[in-house]
Amino acid sequence: QNLKYSPAWAVGGFFVPILNLFLPYQVTKEIWKASDPNVSPESGLDWQDAPTSPLIISWWIAFLVSGFVGYSLFRMSISAETISDLISMSESALFGDIIHIAAATLQIILVRTIDKRQTIKSLQMFHTGNPQNELRRGLLI
Repeated sequence: QNLKYSPAWAVGGFFVPILNLFLPYQVTKEIWKASDPNVSPESGLDWQDAPTSPLIISWWIAFLVSGFVGYSLFRMSISAETISDLISMSESALFGDIIHIAAATLQIILVRTIDKRQTIKSLQMFHTGNPQNELRRGLLI
């Protein structure tokens, strides 16, 4: 389907410094677009023109903020010398945990939504029934 990123980059993009600040977002956006069940050769639409979802950018921002907060907490823990430093670090850790939980929740929702989109798309290609109705009735997933 002319995807720009391979499965190796989909995983490896999280581990390569500098690239890990933007590549996972781009890969996820590409997967989202390519999984659009409303885009097919029969529809005459190109998957690259498919719309994206605010869910993707919301997840990515939460993911990045969570990482930066975690790094900041690590730096604070190294330089903590007093009880007030430790209290400040603990308060920041609470904020970091909330952001991390939000990022994880958004990621779960994103992966489940992409899975549904891909299931519907594959059924449209190989099945004669209505995948949307079967998905709603619980025959899938």
